[in-house]
Amino acid sequence: MGFLGTIAVGMLLGAGTGPKDAGVNRAFLEQFVPRGWEAGECPKAYGPDSVLCAATDQGPFKVDHHVPTAWIRMPRGGCKQAREVARREAERKGFTLSSEVVGRCGSSGAPCVEHLYRHPKPDVASPVEYVLCPAGGHPLVVSYGVSSRVAAEFHDVARRQVRWAEGQQPAVHTDSIQIGPDATLEGTAGDPILDLVRSHRPELERCRADAVAAGRVPVGRLVLKWQIGADGRVASAETVTNETNDPTLVSCMLAKLRTWQFPRPKGGGAVFVTCPFQFRSGG
Repeated sequence: MGFLGTIAVGMLLGAGTGPKDAGVNRAFLEQFVPRGWEAGECPKAYGPDSVLCAATDQGPFKVDHHVPTAWIRMPRGGCKQAREVARREAERKGFTLSSEVVGRCGSSGAPCVEHLYRHPKPDVASPVEYVLCPAGGHPLVVSYGVSSRVAAEFHDVARRQVRWAEGQQPAVHTDSIQIGPDATLEGTAGDPILDLVRSHRPELERCRADAVAAGRVPVGRLVLKWQIGADGRVASAETVTNETNDPTLVSCMLAKLRTWQFPRPKGGGAVFVTCPFQFRSGG
C-alpha cells in the first residue's frame, strides 16, 4: 500500500501542508517516526498545522483494517493552548481523555505531556499523544494511532519513540468523570454499589461524549439520588445537585442508571443511594 493510501485508511483525527512550509527541520520531525514507517507530507485534509505524517501496513500493530499511523502537528500559540486544542479535537471525535502525564521527550529532552485516550466503542483506533514544548520553538503535537486491541502494547513503543524520560511526576489528570465522594476512592474495591456504578463508566462517558460533540463541555459536580428496590432494580432516581447546567447530560445519565441491576438489599427492603459525579474539562 502506498503512503497516501495508507494515511487515508489509517489516520485518526484529521488536520498539512508539509514540513517545508512550516520551516521545521525534517530530520528533527522524523525522530518521532518508528523505523520502517513511510513518512511524508500530510494530505491537505489534515489542515495547515500538520507538518509530517507517517504510516505502515506491516508489523505486529497492523490489525485488521487499522493501519498504525503517526501524525505531527505544529499548532499556533503556546503549549497550554496546544494541549487544550488537542484535547478538544479528540473529544469532538468521541474520545475520552483517560490520563495526562508530564515528562520530557525528544532528543533535546523538551518538556512534554502525554495524553492517553479511549473510546466507548471497542473497535475504534486509540490515539497516544505527546505535546512537546521545545525551548525557543513552537509546540509540537505528536500523535500515534493503532487498533484498540493492541493499544496497551503500543504504549511502550510510543514512549520509546518519543524518548520519554522516566521518573517524571505523573498523574496531573485522571478520568474526566470522577465517580464517588473522594478521588482516593477511584478504582478501589469494597463498596459493591459504588463498584457497580463504576463498572458502568463507559455508559456515563458516552453521555459526556455526546455533550462534548454537541459543543457542551460539562464541568462541575452532579449529585444523583436513587432508590434500589427489593429486586435490585432502580425504583426511582432524581437530581440533587447539578453544577454542569446541562439537563440533557443529566437525562442521559438518569436513563442509563434506571437500567442497572444492583445487589438486592439485605432483608428485602429498599435502599437509597446518593452519589456525586465530578466532571472535569480535561485539563
